[in-house]
Amino acid sequence: MEGERVRVTLTLTLTLTMQGMLVLARTLQKSVSALSMLVFLVMLTLVLFSTVIYFLEGPSLGSTYDPHRKQWVRPDGSPTPFESIPASMWWCLVTMTTVGYGDIYPVSGVGQLTAMLAMFWGLVVLSLPITIVGANFDEEYREMKKRKKVRVRVRVRVGCLLGLGLGLGLGLGLGLDVC
Repeated sequence: MEGERVRVTLTLTLTLTMQGMLVLARTLQKSVSALSMLVFLVMLTLVLFSTVIYFLEGPSLGSTYDPHRKQWVRPDGSPTPFESIPASMWWCLVTMTTVGYGDIYPVSGVGQLTAMLAMFWGLVVLSLPITIVGANFDEEYREMKKRKKVRVRVRVRVGCLLGLGLGLGLGLGLGLDVC
């Protein structure tokens, strides 16, 4: 008896989990164009802002190369973290997603203005496709609820037609009979 309860519980749990996974899969399937636009815009923004910050804060801004440290050094003696465009992409990604670890940051006024623009642009780029995905998820979830309601109604009607007595009042005249 205990084993049957466990099986029924596991079956119900897996069924509910599978329905949720199906809703998620359908949502992602509907949102492929929005997600590919997101990836494209993030890549484009990474290349653009990484290049700009490299040329504003990197080796070209009064920095000198120190052969002992094998680094570009700013006029104040600190090493510049923006040594290449690919290395600047880490800063750009962290700034766009507004995580801002603080391990790499611009020091010049123009670099800080670029960082501010990267933050605002990152919010725009990330928020637009995500709202589309959210709307698709809401639509799929509502459709799943509708399908579930229809299945319950069909089961009750089939039970009534077969004479299974699915009434909640059990024929006691309580007015709760479904059939």
